[in-house]
Amino acid sequence: MNSSPRRLGPLLSTLALVVAACGSAGVAIPISSTGSGPAVPDPTTAAAATDGPATTLLPTTSPPRLGNTDGRFPELSVSPADPGYIVELLDPEAKAWKILVVGSGDLATDRLELLVEVGDTAPGIEVRTIVDGKVVDATDLTGLVGDETAAAGGCHPTLQICYGSGGMTIDPAKGLLEWVLERIEPGRFQIGGATASWPGEPFILGPWRTTEVFQTE
Repeated sequence: MNSSPRRLGPLLSTLALVVAACGSAGVAIPISSTGSGPAVPDPTTAAAATDGPATTLLPTTSPPRLGNTDGRFPELSVSPADPGYIVELLDPEAKAWKILVVGSGDLATDRLELLVEVGDTAPGIEVRTIVDGKVVDATDLTGLVGDETAAAGGCHPTLQICYGSGGMTIDPAKGLLEWVLERIEPGRFQIGGATASWPGEPFILGPWRTTEVFQTE
């Protein structure tokens, strides 16, 4: 998987065209916060030279991938990418993906939810803005991801997190969903995910499998 901040460029340009909308109603789809254990950050190791002068290691250009990235599917990783995050959800068997960004403290009932499901011609994509446990906006991005002539997105009114169609990558062949989020103001969030497959008939989803929950700083 590629966790490069390359997606921030198109996301920022997309957000310049977007004003968050409110007013629609619906029912949120919860994702369990239970997982198979504590989140495991990717270790970064440096080998010291035993002979000769000390070696200075140059910083890597890729941000660290944090979360359960040890091959237990579904695999969720979060890469800090100022001013936000690159979230990757991987499951080779997935036909549907969910990513949730949940507030903390007084904002614990507020969240931003991305739902993607494989379709006949293109994946169906919807982003739901939830405030006080209620859906106040649902944005349909179906057909817009990868279309350089169209742009859509929005910002959560309380979590101060923004998204855009230019900041999404969907690769059904690999089972990968990537979502770039821009953070307007500092804040603590929980980021979780889930995937579902077609265990029987095509387009009939089986049970959702949840990831561990990642806590931002």
